Amino acid sequence: MKQVVNIWHIIFVLWALLLPGLNLNGNISFGHWLGDIYYLIFLVLFVSIMMLIGIKSFKKMSALGQVVFLIFQLGGIALFMLQLTIFRGPEFSWNGRLFLR
Repeated sequence: MKQVVNIWHIIFVLWALLLPGLNLNGNISFGHWLGDIYYLIFLVLFVSIMMLIGIKSFKKMSALGQVVFLIFQLGGIALFMLQLTIFRGPEFSWNGRLFLR
């Protein structure tokens, strides 16, 4: 279980670093042009809080608390990915493709 959790944390951090990079580079978009900045600010806050909780108290949590924490992370990723795809804004509406270029 510990190896799975460590791999999950690595995937979460890589996703959190890759998403703003691709967005600022113009490869992906939330579909709101300058409004994408709000999503990126929310992403930075979400990742910062998750990392602080993960570093400070993840090992002190019970097994159930760890599972709830990981599910919360997965839910956050799912919401951001839905915003990048199906729920994309009117400026770059969903065309069936994740990447704009």
